[in-house]
Amino acid sequence: MKALRGIACITAVVFLGMGVASCGPEAGQLNPKQTSAPPSECAHFLPEAPCGRYASIAGSENGQEIPWVTAGEVTAELSKRGADTHLSVVMPCGPLDAVVTIDGKIMRLTGQRALGASGCVEGQGERQDWILKLLERGVELGYNNTLTLTNGGDSLSFAHPGTMPASPR
Repeated sequence: MKALRGIACITAVVFLGMGVASCGPEAGQLNPKQTSAPPSECAHFLPEAPCGRYASIAGSENGQEIPWVTAGEVTAELSKRGADTHLSVVMPCGPLDAVVTIDGKIMRLTGQRALGASGCVEGQGERQDWILKLLERGVELGYNNTLTLTNGGDSLSFAHPGTMPASPR
């Protein structure tokens, strides 16, 4: 099992050419090279959008609804760590943490990226690839009680738990 984890971690680092990966010691163990995680604070996608973690509610590809983007299939959150703004996205196969810049309403991945080593069940790898491609092209941010990341005919829409209507019982 450790050998498979090691191979997955090496593959993630080599394949993506990243300097940071979410691979390390066994859960619960400290990495002796890491003293502590940098402190983080909440960051806003847009000034009018609430701060915190957002859960997916809808998506479209080339203007057509994507049925697999169900409530909570993807989550997204921005945080500040030092001078950097980080986008953390949990996708069907694993997490992404990337440094981003937001210029007006355009968000771009601009710095180091860490894609967690993961294994996808059938069909979910394509879903993760689609999300990564959307983010890598840069997205326009929109907020009207729903956070929307858009590039051309492709989009992902998210709701903030504090703004979602209560579900009927």
